[in-house]
This record gives sequence, C-alpha cells and structure tokens, in this order.
Amino acid sequence: MMSELQAALPVPERLTWSEICQRYPDEWVVLIETKWIDADNFEFNTALVLGHSINHGEVLRRTRPLREHVMESGIYFTGCATPLVPSALQP
Repeated sequence: MMSELQAALPVPERLTWSEICQRYPDEWVVLIETKWIDADNFEFNTALVLGHSINHGEVLRRTRPLREHVMESGIYFTGCATPLVPSALQP
C-alpha cells in the first residue's frame, strides 16, 4: 500500500545527465535508481531526480526522509565546478 508521503510526491521521470543539467542548471540534484554504464567515470543512461536546489544543505534536508528508504542515492552539481584558489594566490 502507498504511504501518504509517496502519494503526495510527483512521479519522477527518467532523465539523462544532459536533460537533468538542462532542467536544473547550476543546482544540486539528488539522484536515485541510477542506471550506470560506468560509475567510476560518472557515465549513466538515466536516473530519477529525487530533489533539487541551488543550496546543497537544503536539498539534503528536503530529501532526507525519502533517501532513508532507497538503497542508493547521490548528490551532484549540474554546473561547472569552480576551483578553490587559496587567498594568498588571489589578486
């Protein structure tokens, strides 16, 4: 039987990484049910987006109750990574 929480959630659709990046640009996304091609090189066919936010902590907080019920989940950023530059090297 479906719980109230499950019934209230929208049914996620399977998306490719490209589709996820287009739909949620520069956001943190929590992915579940990932169909991996090569997990070591972050290559997958499709995944379900459990949640998304521009704030890392916020998406983790919002998806925590749901992540406790799945076998595997991951959080990824859809934008470009900005390298950290030590303050001594900044102009």
